Amino acid sequence: MNFQKNVLSVLLVLLVSISTMTASSDPKIAPLWRSQITNYLADLDLTQHNDIESVMIDFMIIEGGEIVVISTNEKEIEGLIKSRLNYKTLAQESFKPYTKYTLPVSFNKK
Repeated sequence: MNFQKNVLSVLLVLLVSISTMTASSDPKIAPLWRSQITNYLADLDLTQHNDIESVMIDFMIIEGGEIVVISTNEKEIEGLIKSRLNYKTLAQESFKPYTKYTLPVSFNKK
């Protein structure tokens, strides 16, 4: 019984440590990247998706500064966003390759 309590205590400490490290390592998106991604998505046709006003885009940047979209919170337009952004090049600012970034994007209705 005592052994089980020790194991559970160790697991709890590890879980809290990992979640704290993850929460504190929120990478920042360079303003130039935000501008470039917005330009890539500027003429995205959302006429079939009138109810979508914004989307959260999870992406990483691989060597060479290329974008790879991991996922979005709007599965209906995820394919459109991936086709617009995947393997597009961003300005070479300091970044950690293969780090996950999240960018909120709002769409203006015309």
